Amino acid sequence: LLVALRRFAAENDAARAARLRARLDTVRDAAGTGEIADGAVPLLLLRCASAAAARAAEARLRAQRIHVNLARLRDGVLVVNPLALADRDLPQLGAALREVLATPAA
Repeated sequence: LLVALRRFAAENDAARAARLRARLDTVRDAAGTGEIADGAVPLLLLRCASAAAARAAEARLRAQRIHVNLARLRDGVLVVNPLALADRDLPQLGAALREVLATPAA
């Protein structure tokens, strides 16, 4: 925990945002879609055709133990927060997002 705190304190805001954005770039490239909303913590926004389509996509992702931020679900948007993502999981996450977003709800 102390090592993580030291790393966090040593990294300035711009460097942290750039590192997190790079993670999201990897996910977006693998997913083949999405836009990145910049900020202190950038977010990957994945727009669905409707709120119902977003809810169905979220349920299919959850069945694969992939959790997205639900704050914009009613707007038809899935949100990926990069804070808890491990670098080794980024391509697989993008591939899962691609598959779920390309497959219509049953």
